[in-house]
Amino acid sequence: MNKTFSVIITTYYRNDLLVRAVKSVLCQTYRDFEIIIIDDSKNRHAEQTVLTLQKKTKSVIRYISSGGVKQGGARNLGFKNAKGDLIAILDDDDLWVENKLEIEFNTLKKYNFNVIVYGGRTLHNLEGEKIGEYLPKYSLLASHMIKLFNFVAFPALAFRKSVFDKVGFLDETLCTHEDWDFLNR
Repeated sequence: MNKTFSVIITTYYRNDLLVRAVKSVLCQTYRDFEIIIIDDSKNRHAEQTVLTLQKKTKSVIRYISSGGVKQGGARNLGFKNAKGDLIAILDDDDLWVENKLEIEFNTLKKYNFNVIVYGGRTLHNLEGEKIGEYLPKYSLLASHMIKLFNFVAFPALAFRKSVFDKVGFLDETLCTHEDWDFLNR
């Protein structure tokens, strides 16, 4: 198993949040990753921000402009350009705990899983104060549970790139819930 994660971050006119999100990836204890930033604006809004991040961090950060294809299309563009065998998704307004990729890699390897889903999440206000927390109640996610409602956020999963061969990419015709559709497939 190739142990490289391709971290896909889509962004849409939120450069300040994008910088924060990228920094949370760069602080990971697991270091074998590339970052692919998909700028979903029509005018390459995040390009200069990404160039600055590349120079400052000297990390493997790739910039791709989607030209404004919306969330599903932007993520698919990232998936199709991923060089790693493992995929992790981060939204530009989210952050990861520092050992997220390490836990995911070890779990994928130990149990030979194709997909691992879900983790807890902590909600913070704009001042950084914790205002809520959700911790998973189940250690095994049954397929019937995901059909009931969309409770899994994309940034809370990791999967092998080979999953696309079995279920396809995100449905770009959907305006919302393309993640839920993908997880159900």
